[in-house]
Amino acid sequence: MSDALHPTEGIRLLLEREEIDGDVQGARYAAKIYTVTDCFSYTAELTMEGAATLVAIGAAATKTDEDNLSKLAKSTARAAKRKLAESLPPWPPRVLRWRGPGRG
Repeated sequence: MSDALHPTEGIRLLLEREEIDGDVQGARYAAKIYTVTDCFSYTAELTMEGAATLVAIGAAATKTDEDNLSKLAKSTARAAKRKLAESLPPWPPRVLRWRGPGRG
Protein backbone atom coordinates (compact mmCIF):
# COMPACT_ATOMS: atom_id res chain seq x y z
CA MET A 1 0.00 0.00 0.00
CA SER A 2 1.09 3.49 -0.69
CA ASP A 3 1.53 6.20 1.93
CA ALA A 4 -0.77 8.20 -0.34
CA LEU A 5 -3.70 6.37 1.29
CA HIS A 6 -3.05 8.12 4.62
CA PRO A 7 -5.49 11.04 4.67
CA THR A 8 -4.59 14.52 5.86
CA GLU A 9 -7.72 14.34 8.07
CA GLY A 10 -10.35 11.72 8.88
CA ILE A 11 -9.84 8.10 7.84
CA ARG A 12 -9.65 6.03 4.67
CA LEU A 13 -11.27 2.60 4.58
CA LEU A 14 -10.03 0.01 2.11
CA LEU A 15 -11.36 -3.44 1.19
CA GLU A 16 -9.31 -5.54 -1.25
CA ARG A 17 -10.78 -8.85 -2.32
CA GLU A 18 -8.60 -11.89 -1.63
CA GLU A 19 -10.94 -14.80 -2.34
CA ILE A 20 -14.49 -15.58 -3.44
CA ASP A 21 -16.24 -18.69 -2.13
CA GLY A 22 -16.70 -21.34 -4.81
CA ASP A 23 -20.47 -20.82 -4.80
CA VAL A 24 -20.08 -16.99 -4.85
CA GLN A 25 -22.10 -16.68 -1.62
CA GLY A 26 -19.26 -15.06 0.29
CA ALA A 27 -15.88 -13.41 -0.07
CA ARG A 28 -12.81 -12.66 2.02
CA TYR A 29 -11.23 -9.22 1.92
CA ALA A 30 -8.08 -7.67 3.31
CA ALA A 31 -9.37 -4.59 5.11
CA LYS A 32 -7.45 -1.53 6.28
CA ILE A 33 -8.19 1.61 8.21
CA TYR A 34 -5.80 4.44 7.38
CA THR A 35 -5.60 7.35 9.79
CA VAL A 36 -3.37 10.39 9.43
CA THR A 37 -0.53 8.54 11.19
CA ASP A 38 -1.43 4.83 11.42
CA CYS A 39 -2.72 1.85 9.44
CA PHE A 40 -4.80 -0.92 11.03
CA SER A 41 -5.22 -4.25 9.23
CA TYR A 42 -8.14 -6.67 9.37
CA THR A 43 -9.57 -9.65 7.56
CA ALA A 44 -13.21 -9.29 6.57
CA GLU A 45 -15.48 -12.24 5.80
CA LEU A 46 -18.58 -11.08 3.90
CA THR A 47 -21.73 -13.06 3.02
CA MET A 48 -24.62 -12.52 0.63
CA GLU A 49 -26.91 -12.18 3.64
CA GLY A 50 -25.24 -8.84 4.41
CA ALA A 51 -23.08 -10.11 7.27
CA ALA A 52 -19.49 -9.04 7.79
CA THR A 53 -17.03 -10.42 10.33
CA LEU A 54 -13.91 -8.39 11.02
CA VAL A 55 -10.80 -9.76 12.72
CA ALA A 56 -7.95 -7.41 13.61
CA ILE A 57 -4.44 -8.38 12.54
CA GLY A 58 -2.31 -6.86 15.26
CA ALA A 59 -3.47 -3.69 17.00
CA ALA A 60 -7.10 -2.69 16.50
CA ALA A 61 -8.32 0.78 15.57
CA THR A 62 -10.68 2.77 17.76
CA LYS A 63 -14.21 1.44 18.17
CA THR A 64 -15.58 4.33 16.10
CA ASP A 65 -13.20 3.67 13.21
CA GLU A 66 -13.81 -0.08 13.42
CA ASP A 67 -17.57 0.57 13.30
CA ASN A 68 -17.07 2.62 10.13
CA LEU A 69 -15.16 -0.27 8.55
CA SER A 70 -17.88 -2.70 9.60
CA LYS A 71 -20.57 -0.49 8.01
CA LEU A 72 -18.61 -0.36 4.74
CA ALA A 73 -18.14 -4.15 4.75
CA LYS A 74 -21.84 -4.79 5.45
CA SER A 75 -22.86 -2.33 2.74
CA THR A 76 -20.56 -4.11 0.28
CA ALA A 77 -22.08 -7.46 1.28
CA ARG A 78 -25.68 -6.22 0.84
CA ALA A 79 -24.81 -4.76 -2.56
CA ALA A 80 -23.35 -8.11 -3.67
CA LYS A 81 -26.77 -9.77 -3.44
CA ARG A 82 -28.37 -7.04 -5.57
CA LYS A 83 -25.58 -7.24 -8.14
CA LEU A 84 -25.87 -11.02 -8.41
CA ALA A 85 -29.63 -10.69 -9.00
CA GLU A 86 -28.82 -8.32 -11.87
CA SER A 87 -26.28 -10.78 -13.35
CA LEU A 88 -23.38 -8.49 -12.41
CA PRO A 89 -20.15 -9.56 -10.68
CA PRO A 90 -21.16 -9.42 -7.00
CA TRP A 91 -17.86 -8.97 -5.20
CA PRO A 92 -15.85 -5.86 -6.22
CA PRO A 93 -12.07 -6.25 -6.33
CA ARG A 94 -11.53 -3.03 -4.35
CA VAL A 95 -13.62 -0.59 -2.31
CA LEU A 96 -12.06 2.65 -1.04
CA ARG A 97 -13.91 5.30 0.99
CA TRP A 98 -13.02 8.40 3.00
CA ARG A 99 -14.74 9.51 6.20
CA GLY A 100 -14.26 13.01 7.54
CA PRO A 101 -13.17 14.11 11.01
CA GLY A 102 -16.73 14.13 12.42
CA ARG A 103 -17.20 10.46 11.55
CA GLY A 104 -18.59 9.20 14.81
